[in-house]
Amino acid sequence: VQLQAAGSRTGTDADAFYTARGGVPSLTLSIPNRYMHTPVEVIDTGDLDAVADLLSAIAEDASDATPLAVDV
Repeated sequence: VQLQAAGSRTGTDADAFYTARGGVPSLTLSIPNRYMHTPVEVIDTGDLDAVADLLSAIAEDASDATPLAVDV
């Protein structure tokens, strides 16, 4: 896992979310891969399983989380 805060645009669809309506908290989760945007893009299926586990854990704990807000 590598954490990186993007102080500007990420080049992903999340850009449209975090700039909409004065700012909507967003998270981009990326899976390491090779040969991106080609017919033979390759990922490690272990990474895919780990991402599913991570998203599941986030969803399970979502009701206990403090609501996100953007100070305007």
